[in-house]
Amino acid sequence: MTVQILGASWTDALPALIAIVTAPLAVVALFQTRSSLRAQALGADLQTVLSLLERLDELWVRFRGAKSDADKEFEFGQLTSYYELACGLFRDGMLSTKAARTLKEHLRDVLPVMLAHPSFAKRFKGLTSCEDTFENIRWFVANHAKPVTNAAP
Repeated sequence: MTVQILGASWTDALPALIAIVTAPLAVVALFQTRSSLRAQALGADLQTVLSLLERLDELWVRFRGAKSDADKEFEFGQLTSYYELACGLFRDGMLSTKAARTLKEHLRDVLPVMLAHPSFAKRFKGLTSCEDTFENIRWFVANHAKPVTNAAP
């Protein structure tokens, strides 16, 4: 005589009962994983944003403190390289959480003013070596920037 569970042999019913019990646990595990991945993405974006903003601040200080024209050119090149990198992160979808909002606002506010300012525009032009130089900056300004109302020194 075989043991019956819900009218079926226990060897047939046991896998079905295990599946019924474990299915909700698997769903809970998926949601837990999803929440963990979101938190991880938020943390990674926050770390990236903080690093970029800190470096941009440092480069602005170096640019403003440069004594010679050659030093100013070099420091401006370093500064724009980081702006290009930051814009490229947005263009490539690498920064996707709300943690990146502050950086996006900074880029949206600062870059159009820099590009419209006569002195900075001249520096950008001097650093442009080919058609796609500062392509990410131009893309970001075209797609995210606020219009400039006054870029005069």
